[in-house]
Amino acid sequence: MRSVRFGGGLRVYLDRPWFSSGEGELLGVALWSSENGTFDENARDKFKPYITQWGMDPIWQSDELSGVPGAWNFPDAGAVDYAVSLEEANAGRHGRPGRVDVVGFAPQYDKERRLWFADLTLDTFTATYGPFVRLALVRYQPNALLDAKISRVVLADFAQLTPDRSAVVTSDPYRPRTVNVVVSGVAPRAPTRNRVSVRVQKRDPALATDLGWRDVSAAEAIVATRIDATASSQPDLALWSGTVSFATAPEPGQFRVLIEEREYIGQGRLIYAEAFELEHTLVS
Repeated sequence: MRSVRFGGGLRVYLDRPWFSSGEGELLGVALWSSENGTFDENARDKFKPYITQWGMDPIWQSDELSGVPGAWNFPDAGAVDYAVSLEEANAGRHGRPGRVDVVGFAPQYDKERRLWFADLTLDTFTATYGPFVRLALVRYQPNALLDAKISRVVLADFAQLTPDRSAVVTSDPYRPRTVNVVVSGVAPRAPTRNRVSVRVQKRDPALATDLGWRDVSAAEAIVATRIDATASSQPDLALWSGTVSFATAPEPGQFRVLIEEREYIGQGRLIYAEAFELEHTLVS
């Protein structure tokens, strides 16, 4: 059994009304455009109210993250435009308007919250752990003229991106009643390392809900760690590997393996959790 969490996902909720520019209006993310010239410190300072920026979490030591996001960092964008005119006069230069590239995302309606929202994914293409991003957002109408495609820019709050995670649970044909567990993904090098914990739980017949699980004792199952380290050639990639050994053959559907990963700065923070219910194919 395998589970993959693709990190970098964000959900943006939008105040009503929407579609003020007509059918096909998208949530746009405004990005730096090379039409403005060289991106240096002066350009960053001038355009910071109008473009999306990112940065590393200063707490953690991890892979470097530089520059600013581009359209290629948004793999699930529904539309892309380049060198679109900004309405804001302060972004202009020598009588010409400032320019931004724009990626668009189709909004959906949340009936419970009674709000429109749009989901997007930001891929840094680096092994940076937990970077922050501040989105510059606009109403984006791809069907409009070039100088009327976007609204004025609104800056969102800073948001921290979640890291990718992969977890695999496999049976061991050479050791009955044993399953192997592997967890991997980008993690910080310093000042502390994240800790992965694995627990075995059994169904509680008194509770017929998702809360109906209890931890088992060492008399029923033992978790043993094999590897808890970073990859030698990739210092930003962490790997945890271990085994779960049952005292007796576990009944299918009655046990699960619960994986949790926590950061330990201050009181600690849960950053990843996954549960694998042990089906017949794993325990037979």
